[in-house]
Amino acid sequence: MTTLDRLRHFSLPAGNDPRIDLEVSRAWNSLGDFKQMDVALAGAVRNAETDGAQLLLARARNQQCFVWRFLGEQQKAINGCREAQRIYSAAGDRGGEADTLRLLADVISDSDVPGAMLFYQQSLSVQREIGHLSGQAIVLNELAIQYSTRGDHTDAKKFFRQARAIFQQLGNRVSATGMMINIGHELGSEGRLEEARKMYQRTSDDAVALGNKDIEGLATVDIAQLDQSEGNLDHAQLLFQQARELFTAVDDKAQLTNAINGLGEIVMLKGDFDTAQKLFEDALAVRQSAYQTVPAAETQLDLALISLEKSAATAELEAGVRQAVDVFRHDKAIDDEAVSTALLARILLSRGKAAEALAMAQHATLLSTKADVSARLSAAVNIARIHQATDQTIGTQVLANLKSTIAQARKLGYFETELQGRLTLAEIEMKSGAPTRGRIDLDAVRKDATNRGFTVIARKAASNNG
Repeated sequence: MTTLDRLRHFSLPAGNDPRIDLEVSRAWNSLGDFKQMDVALAGAVRNAETDGAQLLLARARNQQCFVWRFLGEQQKAINGCREAQRIYSAAGDRGGEADTLRLLADVISDSDVPGAMLFYQQSLSVQREIGHLSGQAIVLNELAIQYSTRGDHTDAKKFFRQARAIFQQLGNRVSATGMMINIGHELGSEGRLEEARKMYQRTSDDAVALGNKDIEGLATVDIAQLDQSEGNLDHAQLLFQQARELFTAVDDKAQLTNAINGLGEIVMLKGDFDTAQKLFEDALAVRQSAYQTVPAAETQLDLALISLEKSAATAELEAGVRQAVDVFRHDKAIDDEAVSTALLARILLSRGKAAEALAMAQHATLLSTKADVSARLSAAVNIARIHQATDQTIGTQVLANLKSTIAQARKLGYFETELQGRLTLAEIEMKSGAPTRGRIDLDAVRKDATNRGFTVIARKAASNNG
């Protein structure tokens, strides 16, 4: 930064060379500060236009596309990418055009998955033709994210590892460090929580050493989510707050909503529905304004859960969850689709549509076979809850499936899911002629939930044991 600032004091036109601003932007990028990148890139655009330097203008517009995506300015990002693509294409710069196609795919990936996948494939094809290694690694990473979202974790892990190997080969420490986040996600999707935690902690340590607050924030959110799954709510809440501060410091609005939404889920589990609703509404407003359709639908599900806890289900609530299910189906977000379909079954049941609820539960069962471990276990508990409320006599297979789900959740460390499963099992026992066993189990659930801060589950256990 100091060296670049000295260059600005050269006599004109050298002092106004747009490459100075582009390098300043790169420096801020290594620190994960998007607000400062935006300022530097605005200067690069002005100076490139003044000089008539079209390729430098394209590079600046390309990077503005990248920055505006993270600042939640989707339409500005699309426009920036389109202008950069036009300039690169006219100049015959295939590398620049390929990189811009990848960025354009990034921008629309939350709202148009098929379109994004097409742009990624086009970009990767060109990057391979021209032998651009870093370009290949970046596209491989983005393709892996899309495969992971669709539930194809085998291909996701393969592409993530290929991308990280290339970044390591090139000595790109920032990108190689960030890649560990994604590998950790795939480990978590397989229920390998301890391995995922080690990967996230290693990422966080490396990010601190690099001075990159954005990657540190990403790792912090992931560790917080593991704490939440494992029942360590207080520590998860502390980490989500730390991540919120990190993302705020670098103005990464896209990731800031993940921290806010995570805080909302923690306080919801603790029984503070009003605070949770406010946090979810804050996250939803940003996600909708940035056209993040899948993340926005995820927040809508959290809001639906609060509504279901506070009062009876309404036609409006059912319509909202159906809309979220449609979003997940369209964007092939299989984990979210499985969980949301099981939730929809609960809402249908609450509205007195027992037959439709059972049919939806069966569909959720089918979807969950393709989902990751966490989503599959969560959906299985919800499905058992539907049967518990609708079947006069619980079938042995339903009971066996529920007990297996509880055992697997306990073995893998998904404490919240285990608690929900134990609560459902105790309710079944109370209904099916084993009230003594049911009361004992309900009391155990209440104690364990209280000790870990799961106030809502504790209240349900106490109420059902009334």
